[in-house]
Amino acid sequence: MKLKDEIKKNYYDPNYRGMDRDARFQVASDKIKEAASIGQILGIIAQVLIEFDDSHTFFLPPQHQTKVDYGWTMRVIGDDAISRAKKYKGLILDLRGNGGGWVSTMKRLVANFCDHDVKIADSKERKETKPLIAKTRGDKTYTGKLTILVDSDSASASELLARTMQLEKRGTVIGDQTAGAVMTSRQYGYQTGLDVVIFYGVSVTVADMIMPDGNSLEHHGVVPDEVRLPTAEELAAGRDVVMSYAASLHGVTLDPIEAGKLFDFQLKRFSTN
Repeated sequence: MKLKDEIKKNYYDPNYRGMDRDARFQVASDKIKEAASIGQILGIIAQVLIEFDDSHTFFLPPQHQTKVDYGWTMRVIGDDAISRAKKYKGLILDLRGNGGGWVSTMKRLVANFCDHDVKIADSKERKETKPLIAKTRGDKTYTGKLTILVDSDSASASELLARTMQLEKRGTVIGDQTAGAVMTSRQYGYQTGLDVVIFYGVSVTVADMIMPDGNSLEHHGVVPDEVRLPTAEELAAGRDVVMSYAASLHGVTLDPIEAGKLFDFQLKRFSTN
């Protein structure tokens, strides 16, 4: 089985987090032989990877033929955004619902907020452990007051950023405990078939991230400095009381209704579920 071999070769922990890898895959193989449909087979494969209890190791099943685009949003990011922010005394960084992204982007953000080089974490791989360092941008860094908003959907790189700001005492983190899905992974793709080609793959965790305090955020997440949660009624009404409160910390009066209009797509994903 290709997925089994990929995990054997690339998974960051040679002990597979205490799991008997061969035994688990053998059970899955036996179930596949008795499966009555392709859907059951895909479910069996997905389940054996879920049992790793690892946020970044999972099955990438064949995609549906029909793809639905629900729209997208755009925001200014990167050095340009920080350059624009420098003229303001305070900055609110909203990471709610942010599932993460490129490590290089996260490192650059840390570099934009700290006036010195920062070790974000140690990347613990199978054969070595390497420090993850953000090189400061020096006099180009943003030095104003920083407030970071997080929730239970803030994951991966966004969690690393929030926790780094806490450990560096650089900013205040407000909101809900984050997802606790903080690993580094790589995706490996395959295909099968001749006339009809089916594409599938697997995401394999290649490194755990150990913070400077010696802890991993995986399954733990970031505990905010101050817990602030909207009620179901406030979400349904489009009232972003968390953003409103964060603004008040910067001396700005922002009505929760008006705050909800700033990033209304965030509230809609809750109020429509």
